[in-house]
Amino acid sequence: QNVCRSNEKEEVSMGLLDRASLLWGLAVAVVLAVVSAVVAPLLGLEPASILIGLVVGLVTAGGFLIVRVLEPTERGLQALNDGTLAADHPLQAQCRQLLAEARAGRALVKTLSGSADKNAISAAQVSFAADQLKLRLDRQVEETAQMADYAGQITETVRESSEQA
Repeated sequence: QNVCRSNEKEEVSMGLLDRASLLWGLAVAVVLAVVSAVVAPLLGLEPASILIGLVVGLVTAGGFLIVRVLEPTERGLQALNDGTLAADHPLQAQCRQLLAEARAGRALVKTLSGSADKNAISAAQVSFAADQLKLRLDRQVEETAQMADYAGQITETVRESSEQA
């Protein structure tokens, strides 16, 4: 278990650069430094030449960054999106928690979408039942009003009959 943890720490400290990228970058830097140290006195370089060398070095470093870091990272992100990223890829270690949270989010969305469908159907059923109840209550109010009118007519008829008797 301790060995596993030390390997995880090493992967995290390396970030998105794998061991081969670091070794190639170090080798290129050492070769350029040795060549520059040997060639500079032979050529009698002036400050302008040194500046040109600095620009060439920065361009070389930029190219190294693009070729050995950015392009593999982009391919790794595409593989991560496709689900084809190797388990030992440094990007896999960097994004472990993010991937777990994304899986949990997908599961939650799936669960909530199913519940939302059921809730929408239930709400529609309740709305329909409420509309039906309102119609029945309106009918009963009309019938009660009509019964009150009939009762009034009966009362009037009884009163008229009692006056005539």
